[in-house]
Amino acid sequence: MTTINILISDSEEENVLALKSSLKREDIRIFSATSPNQALLLAGENNFALAFIDIDNKDAGSFKLAELLRSKAQHGADAAIVFLISQSSAITDNFNAPGHGIIDYMYKPLNPHITAAKIDSFIQLAHFHAEVKQKNKQLSKSKATAEYSKKVKETFLANMSHELRTPVNGIIGLTGLLRKTPLNEQQNSMIDLLEVSSQSLLGVINDVLDISKMDAGKFTIIRSPNNLHDLLRAAYGLLRFKADENNIEFLLEIAPDVPVNLMIDSLRLNQVLMNLLSNAIKFTHRGYVKLSVVVLQKNEDKVKLKFSVEDSGIGIPENRLSSVFDSFEQAEEDTAAKYGGTGLGLTIVKKLIDLKGGELIVDSKPGKGSTFSFINWYTVAAKPKAGPAFKTETALEQFENVNILVAEDNLVNQFMLSKMLKDWNIDVEMVDNGQKVMEKLQLNNYDLILMDTHMPEMNGYETAKAIRNDFAEPKKSIPIISLSAASFDYEQEEALISGMNDVLSKPFQPQELHRKIKRLLKTGDMVKIPV
Repeated sequence: MTTINILISDSEEENVLALKSSLKREDIRIFSATSPNQALLLAGENNFALAFIDIDNKDAGSFKLAELLRSKAQHGADAAIVFLISQSSAITDNFNAPGHGIIDYMYKPLNPHITAAKIDSFIQLAHFHAEVKQKNKQLSKSKATAEYSKKVKETFLANMSHELRTPVNGIIGLTGLLRKTPLNEQQNSMIDLLEVSSQSLLGVINDVLDISKMDAGKFTIIRSPNNLHDLLRAAYGLLRFKADENNIEFLLEIAPDVPVNLMIDSLRLNQVLMNLLSNAIKFTHRGYVKLSVVVLQKNEDKVKLKFSVEDSGIGIPENRLSSVFDSFEQAEEDTAAKYGGTGLGLTIVKKLIDLKGGELIVDSKPGKGSTFSFINWYTVAAKPKAGPAFKTETALEQFENVNILVAEDNLVNQFMLSKMLKDWNIDVEMVDNGQKVMEKLQLNNYDLILMDTHMPEMNGYETAKAIRNDFAEPKKSIPIISLSAASFDYEQEEALISGMNDVLSKPFQPQELHRKIKRLLKTGDMVKIPV
């Protein structure tokens, strides 16, 4: 049990001795004083869980002592105060006993039996309070440690996202630029391989970051009206060529009563389907892979669907069924060596289905195949609005008299962006940190700024805020596009809050950047700065 400090303040030495004799216990430490000033010094240097204070009409020091103890109690040193009263009850009327830690009175001369009984209760109460402050301190410390660890993890993941996705953006961008140069057949084949490799690398990076975001609680499911049948056919179409290469029969079966339009997070549902189908095709040497969707239950505007991916592949041993959903785990020790992969696909599938409130079921027999099914409720939706038709453009239109300042600290991305913008007839100036952006903007006029968020000396967020606050119009409202490798939603929100007009995540396609530049220059879409 915690040792507690007790203060006895009484001008009469015999009362101090009487109380001390009643307080002979191993779980307390007694401090005594025969004057209020001496007690004030002790109270200033120590925290007391319990204080016995003699209230003397002739000396205001006793009241000052009580006030000091109560003041310390309000700041975390929770002292319980017991008044020792000689005669006048008028004193108690002026001291508001129910509040401020004052718990009782004891009249002098002290009755030994009553004193012993009360003191035991007071000490038990003091121990209780002491153990509760202690526990609260531990909780506060644990909470602070957890919040710090969470912040460190978020910062690490944000930096990792930037450090991994930024060079991949450069690789993909340079691949696109190379395609526009004269190439022979062999070089075109090498470019194809480079593109496939870079996209595969980006997929692995995104998988790792997605799992990290889920573990950090930074992953959200966003449902909107979508055509489920189109989504299923798109996933089927993307992987059909891979199944054909492996001489596998690839089947798609959608039950007739499956609604067409549902409220779905299409990106995440596609992620689940692509992971399950890719696995099924990879681990099937002969036979078939089948994607099927059936209705299990209908309830007014809601429908319960079962999605199944069935294959006739190698199967999973029973003792490995649960572990295949763990990060970096696969069905057998040599699976990665034989088939490749990181062992993250099924982990992502399970986490996504859990986030969506669904149920994941697996049935597998070694040598005969596996069936992965997930069940969830969906809300029937109205027909989604048709999005803008995507046009494949071999050459994007040229700009006229446009001058853009680019802030980017990665040399490969500097080269790629400079070449890309100049191909669109844009005049480009390049700097590598936010401080240089401010210096350039003081000397020159620009139509738009492209700015990386992670830069040395002065990052993109700080720079955008400084532009919006420190410059006069029209430079104050110059359009700014964030070119960020950030993968967290809060980072994109921070970019907009800092004053940027739009966000383009790396890696990006040239037409995405072209479209955003065109929109901002055409509409003059300026940010409104809160007062």
